[in-house]
Amino acid sequence: MTLPGQHCPTHFYSAFTSGRQFLGRLPENADVWLSMQELGEREDLQLGVASLLGAVKKAKIAYYDQHTSQYETLDFDEPMEIAFCWGNISRKEGIVFPHLHIVLADEEGKSFSGHLLEGTILFAGEFHVVELLGDAPNRNEVDASTGLNLWTFPKSESLR
Repeated sequence: MTLPGQHCPTHFYSAFTSGRQFLGRLPENADVWLSMQELGEREDLQLGVASLLGAVKKAKIAYYDQHTSQYETLDFDEPMEIAFCWGNISRKEGIVFPHLHIVLADEEGKSFSGHLLEGTILFAGEFHVVELLGDAPNRNEVDASTGLNLWTFPKSESLR
């Protein structure tokens, strides 16, 4: 809701239709991020949404510090449950780029979350990926206001 005197930012989007769906299991000791990237390459995905559940033997995640414009990493060298993992798969400079956020829970149920990074090693996991068909956005340009590689859409519409 926009209050009087507040600016409502413009959001950019495109419409897509669902394409193929992939449901599968990743092998024990697989690197989760690399496995999702490999799936995208093997299936020639341009764009999709992905979810994952299971458990990891160890994890590497990151959060973006908005003050320093840097990613800070967190390493967990212990078994953890994947309480939630969701994100998208697109292309960055032509290469499949999984952008997944993960919530991990330790043995006491404490949770930790952030961007899934290469180096997260699976104990057991299952995934669901839905391919999106249409003019895929690209992630090649750095957004001036955030310093992040955010999507730009070929035929953007704005929501107001």
